[in-house]
Amino acid sequence: VNFRCVRDRVSMLARYALAPQLRTLRQANVRGGRSALASNLGATSWARLSRRLVVGESNRELNPMSFFASSSWGCSRSSSRFISSASFRSSCSSVSSSCAAPSSTPSSPCPAARAAGSTETLREKVRGDITWLRAQVAAFPGADRCDVADATMPPASWYTSESFLALEQLANFRRNWLAVGRASAVQEPGSFLSGEVAQVPWLVVRDHAGELRAFVNVCRHRAAAVVTQSTGRIAEHERFRCPYHGWEYSSNGALAKAPRIGGVRQFRVRDMGLVELPVRVKGPLLMLSLVPAPLASSSSSSSSLSSSVSRRRRAHRAQTVPGSADDLSPSGGGAESTATGKAGEQRADDASLLSDESLESESGWLPDDSALSTVLEAMAKEGFSTTLRPVHQVDYRLECNWKVFASNYLDGGYHVPELHKGLSTALELDTYSIQVDRCFSIQRCAGGAPAEGDVPGRVSGQAFYAYVHPNLMINRYGPWMDVNTVWPTGPNSCVVRFEYFLEHDSTLSPETIKKSLAASHQVQIEDVDISESVQRGLRSGMYIPGRYPPNVEHADYAFHSQLKRELEAELNHVV
Repeated sequence: VNFRCVRDRVSMLARYALAPQLRTLRQANVRGGRSALASNLGATSWARLSRRLVVGESNRELNPMSFFASSSWGCSRSSSRFISSASFRSSCSSVSSSCAAPSSTPSSPCPAARAAGSTETLREKVRGDITWLRAQVAAFPGADRCDVADATMPPASWYTSESFLALEQLANFRRNWLAVGRASAVQEPGSFLSGEVAQVPWLVVRDHAGELRAFVNVCRHRAAAVVTQSTGRIAEHERFRCPYHGWEYSSNGALAKAPRIGGVRQFRVRDMGLVELPVRVKGPLLMLSLVPAPLASSSSSSSSLSSSVSRRRRAHRAQTVPGSADDLSPSGGGAESTATGKAGEQRADDASLLSDESLESESGWLPDDSALSTVLEAMAKEGFSTTLRPVHQVDYRLECNWKVFASNYLDGGYHVPELHKGLSTALELDTYSIQVDRCFSIQRCAGGAPAEGDVPGRVSGQAFYAYVHPNLMINRYGPWMDVNTVWPTGPNSCVVRFEYFLEHDSTLSPETIKKSLAASHQVQIEDVDISESVQRGLRSGMYIPGRYPPNVEHADYAFHSQLKRELEAELNHVV
């Protein structure tokens, strides 16, 4: 193979590296071709080639096999056979030596490094497949164009594509309020929670002045994660310390110490605190938004909420860098802002459905959270106790797309008689009703006699199942409430967290609680099995989108329709 031929192959592969047609290539006996090329070229060279991608060319509706059958790919024009994996890897090796690639492939970046550039990475994925993504989103009509009785379900690509998941993370997770934990976990000053959502590391902390705050958990120096524990508490004299170079931040996010930073010109301490995120308490939940607060300089044009954030920032950033000192706080202990939102007086292990701790008011730059407020108010009006205590938490890891699990929840009890034989006898399914709104739905059903082997009274009175867009489920039955959040971990996998609460005055014995949790676990295992079966069908490449039974699956249709609205808006924003 001469150098010109190899060069042409590299150029062509670079142009189509991010195109959806490569999924077809991998299935057509050239598996590993792109990864082999990337491995031999090295990550840096591969990134340079990928950046030269021409979006318009990469998304043309062409048969990629035609390029392998052309003479420029070393094949006879009349031949229709594919290049073998072995010969393709051999060619890649030749390219590697010709391009003077590094001798070894760099190791994959640490999670903090990936998170620091995650927004642009997600957008690059979306831009690379923009034409294909537009077509897939348009393939589903949505409630704005079509009634549920006439609609077909989304295509399988919504559930199996890496680029589609990247679009969802931008459109559905980064632009909505997300439940990230229990409010009771951050009741005490200095207590904190941390995690990662849509590739954004976050930190929620009750600062030592009693105010609830949230930040991007990324050091302002080299982007490492400042807090590596998922939960904990720092004493009043302690700070959050980055494990990389020892930069320290006060509990209010202000930069308090930057070792060996003296002498840096125009270093403004007030601009080097952790990036702040909106956070609030809704009922027993911590709600986080990944939309950063506006900068203080723009507060004059913002509402009172952004003004409040700006005042807080000015309070804890009004410092100047010393000429040579490391400690940037006036007293060596970190500057703290004044308290504007003290911790609640309730017990740390209790939570109220009606508690609402937030910044001063709504603002145009914040996502709307009225759906969750409506759900919690409806729950309280229907006679459920508003004071609860957490009793159990468990995670389920599923080999299915996150929307498969959500749709299973939203099918209006359609699957219960077939899939949950025990639960179906504990519910009077002929009383099932569904209330659907744009960003939430509520399913109600009367409780019946306990199922054989079930715990008496576990599902009694009215069962209340609420879904809040995009990924929150709240279930209320008998003395129980369980809160479920589903998080994508890949196009074909997700994790679902179940957090169980009991009414504060419940008299259930420990043995009864254990049996109730076991009964709930059995229902979840049945849901896991069917969800993974659905995902295998979607991945088969043989699925033809089905139809919605309009009397039971209209909540699922509303869910898909809201996803479509947000996906379309994000596609317009990315371009």
